[in-house]
Amino acid sequence: MPQSRRHRSGLRLLAKHCRTADVRVIFVDPFLLTHDKDINDNTGIYQVMSLYSLLAQEAKAAVLVSH
Repeated sequence: MPQSRRHRSGLRLLAKHCRTADVRVIFVDPFLLTHDKDINDNTGIYQVMSLYSLLAQEAKAAVLVSH
């Protein structure tokens, strides 16, 4: 399974758990430990942040990322 597809699958499972548990806020801290992208790679970081945006939509929760 391609990596991005696997990430989306895991993300949807996490989102489902958050909805079931009525989680309203998800804190991501520290951000650097949640990905393997170069912090100066705008395209790579955009991909990571897009996953967090999808998580927020799927979970119906706020996602706060600490850098």
